[in-house]
Amino acid sequence: MVKSRPSEPKQIKLLLNDDLLDYLSYGIRTPVNSIFGLIKMLENEDQNDGKLKSIISKLKSNSHSLLNLTNDIVFFSKIEQKQLLSKKKIFNVNELITEISEQLSELKAELNKENIEIRNNFTNDNNFSIKADADNIKEILEKITDNALQHTKVGYIEIGYSIIKKQDQSRSHNLIEFYVKDTGVGISDTRKEFIFNREELIKNPQLQNYGGTGLGLAISKGLVDMLDGNIHVESVHGSGSTFFFSIPFELAEANEKTTKIKFTQEKTNYDWKGKTILIAEDIENNYKILEAGLRYTNSKIIWAKDGNEAIAECKLQDVDLILMDIRMPNKNGFEASIEIKQFNPDLPIIVLTACLYSDEVKRSFETGCNDYLVKPVQGNLLKQTIDKYI
Repeated sequence: MVKSRPSEPKQIKLLLNDDLLDYLSYGIRTPVNSIFGLIKMLENEDQNDGKLKSIISKLKSNSHSLLNLTNDIVFFSKIEQKQLLSKKKIFNVNELITEISEQLSELKAELNKENIEIRNNFTNDNNFSIKADADNIKEILEKITDNALQHTKVGYIEIGYSIIKKQDQSRSHNLIEFYVKDTGVGISDTRKEFIFNREELIKNPQLQNYGGTGLGLAISKGLVDMLDGNIHVESVHGSGSTFFFSIPFELAEANEKTTKIKFTQEKTNYDWKGKTILIAEDIENNYKILEAGLRYTNSKIIWAKDGNEAIAECKLQDVDLILMDIRMPNKNGFEASIEIKQFNPDLPIIVLTACLYSDEVKRSFETGCNDYLVKPVQGNLLKQTIDKYI
């Protein structure tokens, strides 16, 4: 008897267990990492050929969509299984908005959408800090701005916020309302009714975004619900959209320490003459992509094909930094990092992982590693991260 295909969201959810998700994430990200690397190599070639330039642009756009789909599937399952946690911390709101805008500007350039202006709207002074779940708020903003960029060809995308004081029967509390406004294609009244509904998107593919699955907005709704907030959209088909979401927050006390948002500095030339970087990576194509990304830094590059070779090289040579893949034969990246830190505790180790939402990131810090990068490493991020430690 032929088994029927599961069609209901609950049945699909049962299939997406943690091990399978990690396996799929790793399995998809590994070849996508190679695709991004090959695209970067093509970009370094002569692009006077307009046809070649167009092909590269389409490759980048579709690779980015595939990567987003991988992330969304994993995140979607985490929300469904209630595995995500909310952690509040003090952060500067304007710094968070600025970081999102910088990331969006970089992505805009990657996708050759230079006709779009990125705008910020700050309603409070630069020192305005609140206590809320900064990580998940950032995730929501990234999903919504990604959606805006996907559906906007010309015009602008504006990111801003306002403060709302709300009075309930028992108490008054503060809400911060973020918004993302775009001049894109807009949303029809029919689709607006279902745009945040995860189950409807799965059962009715015709409700999905043009060129995407629509999971990003459904995930945003799930995260907003987790933070006891609200989300809605105002849109006229053909005239752009504005997404709003409001989250409760606490005002920062004068003596509470603010979490500093990490800004990416615009730097293109890196000179690490006299420095040695060890790349621990068992897949040759992945190594070549990383090596190509570091080619013009004047650094010495060493290749270790597994954890044992990485340990041996660190004992033989003066290594200044390690890029450590996790899933390697013989001895994995975690085991190698623990052993290396025992005889060289000050050596910076940056983990390379293909599983964004698994426990690999947490385990990386538990084993003494200094930082992590998720494959495929986008844009200038590889050199920016190395530059912090070398």
